Amino acid sequence: AIVLVIGVFVINKQITFMQNKSLGFNANEQIIVPLRTEEAQSQFSNLSKALKENQFITHVSATDYTPGNRIWSDMGFYKSGSNADNSILHGRNRIEVNYMQQMDIKLLTGRYFSDNREMEKRNVIINEASAKSFGFTNEDAVGQQIFFDWQGEKYAFTIIG
Repeated sequence: AIVLVIGVFVINKQITFMQNKSLGFNANEQIIVPLRTEEAQSQFSNLSKALKENQFITHVSATDYTPGNRIWSDMGFYKSGSNADNSILHGRNRIEVNYMQQMDIKLLTGRYFSDNREMEKRNVIINEASAKSFGFTNEDAVGQQIFFDWQGEKYAFTIIG
């Protein structure tokens, strides 16, 4: 009986913790519409325009993977002075420009993506764990370049946040 009572208290504390823990993003008042086919993805721009015409919708954005879901896309990045043999595997999630602001994801340092897709195509935003894996502090990470090799070609990305 004592073990059962202790178990109930522990489980109750865990549930309370999970319900009150900040997730690092705003999960309230968000509607997620999966666009899993190429045809659906090609229509996102039209869907976005139509949704923005509704006065009750404040933001429309897109991402490959929503928070809480496993990221199935990864890339091996390495920092300057290293090579692909020392790359560190990172989950990669493509997002629309205003996605982080819509989800109320705060940056510790740096900036969000701008509307200029051409300028931003080789920029990345990383999390704290990623910065640590490269040996960067959060402040030092911004402006650093990381690299990815694909089919004999080296691609450089600049950390902006």
